[in-house]
Amino acid sequence: MVFLQLRGAASCGLVKIIFSYGLFTLFSAQVLGLAISKPILDDLATTNRYPAINARADDIGSIIARDGPTLADIPSLDQLRQAVKAQSKFLASLINVDPDDLTTIFYTSNPLPIDEIECFANKFIGEGKFIYFENAISEDDAHKFELSLLGNAQAKDLYQKQLSRVIAEQADGEVMLLIPPGVEPSPQSTWTLYEFPALQHDNRNNVEVYRVDVTGSTEAELIWETENGPTLPPPLDTLPPGN
Repeated sequence: MVFLQLRGAASCGLVKIIFSYGLFTLFSAQVLGLAISKPILDDLATTNRYPAINARADDIGSIIARDGPTLADIPSLDQLRQAVKAQSKFLASLINVDPDDLTTIFYTSNPLPIDEIECFANKFIGEGKFIYFENAISEDDAHKFELSLLGNAQAKDLYQKQLSRVIAEQADGEVMLLIPPGVEPSPQSTWTLYEFPALQHDNRNNVEVYRVDVTGSTEAELIWETENGPTLPPPLDTLPPGN
């Protein structure tokens, strides 16, 4: 087995105050007196992945004006690729490194509370020297993509899985899978069906994939590298034709 020694200590002890974009949008809509369907209300009330405290009336109005999103509204793979590539360049520019110097992080089986993953990465990899689902596209793109799918849980789920797939396609160098000790990824997880297959089939860079047991040892175990060749089927193709 090959191990990578990580930096830092295992405990983050970080407390974050998060403003819920979804709740603020819901409040803004109610103040404006807009009538919103129940599926969209439910989605707005639980959306908090991209914290923000500004909601625009035209965004909300555009949602209400249409019958609702369909699978055809899911951003195409090319749109997602462009968004991830642009954000990678931006993140790298903040710390004066090349985009391919960023470590790509995936996580499965709830290894840490979601708001502690960034803290973990800052300590173990380096301040800002990583890309993962939560920062892989800009807040503007996230705002645009997620608002376009509000009210359709299936479309939103497929969008998130395809975004994960694109992040894997564009990874370069070290890739880390955060997972609890002694746990194997579910056969139906996004990691098993989209992310790991995309690393093996769609990625054109040289990557090394390490398993990091975040609540145990500070060592990372090498579980796959490009020279091994694919060990899984290609990622699921779940987008409608034309996407």
